[in-house]
Amino acid sequence: GCTIKDVDPDGANLIVTWKDPDDVAVSSKDTTNYALSQERADSGRTQLSVLTIKEPKMNKYLSRQSITYKCSVKSSQYAASPPSADVLVTANIINIVVVPGNVEQLVSTVATVACTVSGLTKQLDDVQWSDGAIIKSGSNGYTISKGKFLRGFQKTTLNVAGPQN
Repeated sequence: GCTIKDVDPDGANLIVTWKDPDDVAVSSKDTTNYALSQERADSGRTQLSVLTIKEPKMNKYLSRQSITYKCSVKSSQYAASPPSADVLVTANIINIVVVPGNVEQLVSTVATVACTVSGLTKQLDDVQWSDGAIIKSGSNGYTISKGKFLRGFQKTTLNVAGPQN
């Protein structure tokens, strides 16, 4: 997100503009690739703009280690004033490959596959499992749990219903 401080909560909202890694402006109308949240300044004199990169766009970046978007701020009250300099917002991309162990599973029982992610500084916003295609929790007998962040680790699980295994 892009956090702007010392904003008058009673004044006009600031306009936050985002640019993708190719320096192309992110459109609020591009709801296939992005979700954009622009909040008003709060009593703490802070305004927050959060850009969520959705799966179709994120899939284009999976081969990278990180991506950098840019945000800048412009006054909505003083249209002639220039926007601020770009602020770089970098996201690290973590791809995890699960190497299966040698574990036996009884036929027609629920199988649980677990993955522990380490080196984290906060809880993962989202977790996705794949069997060649993205698995949706609650469909085809799959249940995904993001797990809880604890001291730099987070254990996520995939439950596979009995008939699937």
